[in-house]
Amino acid sequence: MKAFYRLAVAGAVATSLSGCATLEKSDNRVLCALLGGAIGGTIGAVAASDKSDEEAGVAAGVFGAGLGYLLCHRTEETITLPEAAPTPAPAPAPVREQPRDSDGDGVLDTTDACPNTPRGTRVDNRGCPVAGQTLLRLEGVTFAYDSATLTADAKTTLDKAVPMLKDNASVRVNVDGHTDSRGSEQYNQSLSQRRAQAVVDYLIEKGIARDQLTARGFGESAPVAANDSEANMARNRRVEFVVAQ
Repeated sequence: MKAFYRLAVAGAVATSLSGCATLEKSDNRVLCALLGGAIGGTIGAVAASDKSDEEAGVAAGVFGAGLGYLLCHRTEETITLPEAAPTPAPAPAPVREQPRDSDGDGVLDTTDACPNTPRGTRVDNRGCPVAGQTLLRLEGVTFAYDSATLTADAKTTLDKAVPMLKDNASVRVNVDGHTDSRGSEQYNQSLSQRRAQAVVDYLIEKGIARDQLTARGFGESAPVAANDSEANMARNRRVEFVVAQ
């Protein structure tokens, strides 16, 4: 009979292990413990068939329940892997800027030694104005009557020439003053010289280098229109910026 008990206990343990292994996969620990208790109870019943081993039967039942609980209560470690960092999007390819010729003189900005020359200006291979040509002609540079004092309107007009002169700082410029034909030729020559110098002085105050500018007076000797009307005479009273030789 004792041998039978040993076989029963071994079979119960094997059955418990097999059953709990299956239940453990579903994580049903309560059912697993109950199964162990049932198996233990079965062993206890068999043991209790011999009245002399009633205490052994009860102990077997308790042992089976406890064994089932312990087998099913094993804690599994959970390993949490760090989330992979998202792959950054590739950087956009740099946009290659096309060569520019901002002042339209035929010389690219990257090699233009005299940027922002007035449109239509003839330039050399460095992009600088060719000597002898007129860079800028300013009409409406007016003065107080019979004097070389610049009016407010004249200063506003001259202010427009400052950026061009600064952008072409390496270019020597003659500031040429002209008058209409009213008055004597000698008087007009003197007046035009004083007015040209007044323009130079004003531009120097605005930051143009003194050695970049030279004042020249031409009086009435180089008109651009016939002095036969007020409109034409106004055109002749002018200041021109001419590239020095």
